[in-house]
Amino acid sequence: MMVGGAVYGLIWWIVGWNVIMPLLNGASILQLHIGPSFYGHMIFGHTLAFIVLLRDAAIGMSWEHYSDDYVVRLPRLEHPAGYNYGATSSSRPGQVKHGRTNNPRRRLSELKRDYGTDTKYRSIKVSDNAPRDEKRLHKRLNPLRRIGEFFDVF
Repeated sequence: MMVGGAVYGLIWWIVGWNVIMPLLNGASILQLHIGPSFYGHMIFGHTLAFIVLLRDAAIGMSWEHYSDDYVVRLPRLEHPAGYNYGATSSSRPGQVKHGRTNNPRRRLSELKRDYGTDTKYRSIKVSDNAPRDEKRLHKRLNPLRRIGEFFDVF
């Protein structure tokens, strides 16, 4: 989080304060003077990184794995209700498969067959409309899409 916040703050300090603002005001660009603007951008970058971390925790992207015993106890739900999940496997390092199911036990079995026995749910959330929520998540994550429902996250 600290590195991400610093990088984000630095990028916006260079782009905003040292390129965009001088262009708008007719001044010379890339006058890299470290001052209050630099520190403000660093604070902003770290604050934003912290907010993203809180958001990810709130929507279930905490990356702890759920045991197979836990999944067995989840009931089957009737469409359109269901579960939205994120699953990882060593066959796709650094990527998460985001999908939906109304039967987590059956779906995990299929995922293990297709992607390896080390496949685990990293997040699983109950939804009253799993197709709608999956579509929204895929749309938000589209810039990170690799193949199908696999997205870069690490």
